[in-house]
Amino acid sequence: MKKLSMLLCAVMLVFGMVGVAGAAPMTWTDTIDWTPDIELNSDNRSESYTHIMDGFDPIFDGNSTSDLITDYVLTVSVYDDDKKFEAIFVNQAGIFGDSYQDSFAWDNEITGWSISGLVQLNAFGTLSVTVNRLAGDFFLDRSRVVANGYGDDNSAPASAPVPEPATILLMGFGLLGLVGYSRKRFSKQVKTAS
Repeated sequence: MKKLSMLLCAVMLVFGMVGVAGAAPMTWTDTIDWTPDIELNSDNRSESYTHIMDGFDPIFDGNSTSDLITDYVLTVSVYDDDKKFEAIFVNQAGIFGDSYQDSFAWDNEITGWSISGLVQLNAFGTLSVTVNRLAGDFFLDRSRVVANGYGDDNSAPASAPVPEPATILLMGFGLLGLVGYSRKRFSKQVKTAS
């Protein structure tokens, strides 16, 4: 009975791996381009906004399948009109977000990512961002998120099928055969030594 349950567990593991092999590499992008550009100064010290990843299937949407974002980059483009030293503080994923700050002069693109941002993107398909002015006055030009990961690409054109599931299934049965052979050989050695 124990052997049968181990065999059943191994077969279920192999079939579970077959489902993962169907995911395709994907890239999701969202850009916010302010028109007119937003000025951060002593009167307006911060700007909050949310990136929404269209086409991404998040974990908490109620579907049985979901996409996975493995990494992303947030790029905030800023510029200065009077070419003085400026300082900026960017907080990703809202109150619980990781933050980073940068000092710049004139034109700059500030890039970064955070663990909490990655969690928010996978859970809800959105990224909350707050840009705070620390010093000087400057303009927000645009903000862009590029996320990479895996998912079902239903919009992609049909292509020749890749036999990944069958290959993984064959590999799994081969590994099961090796395990069985090594167990049989080990039990023979134990009987001979006794």
